[in-house]
Amino acid sequence: MKLNYDCVRDVLLKLEEILTCEYSDGTISIESMNIDNLYQALSDDYSVEDIFYSAYNLEQAGFLDANFLFGDGRIVDGVIFNITYSGHQFLQQIRPKTVWDKSKSVFKNIGTISVDIIKSVTSTILTDTINHYIHLPDSSNST
Repeated sequence: MKLNYDCVRDVLLKLEEILTCEYSDGTISIESMNIDNLYQALSDDYSVEDIFYSAYNLEQAGFLDANFLFGDGRIVDGVIFNITYSGHQFLQQIRPKTVWDKSKSVFKNIGTISVDIIKSVTSTILTDTINHYIHLPDSSNST
């Protein structure tokens, strides 16, 4: 199966939007999400296979705390508990639309994609973007 890089990004964005952490009556609760609910939230744009495979790869990369239940060689169910600290860092890296659009052109040209490649490419583009702004001449010192 091929990893859909747009789906990877949208899964993280949707999870960030939907997953909650709430304080009530002296306790903190973190709301988990069933993979079926994630599919319902993203089904207009992606297949259930793309959504599952993206979530599964994000979990394998350490970006999600999730549990997938296997039975008879199949995935029976999946629950996503949280975006990890590394997952939030990765999301911040792929969030800017300008960085993402530049990254997508690279993904199309190299033809192979993994979560590590997405992270590496977006990191390089984000670093180049930051360096561009750091090296801009200071217009406040103009005479």
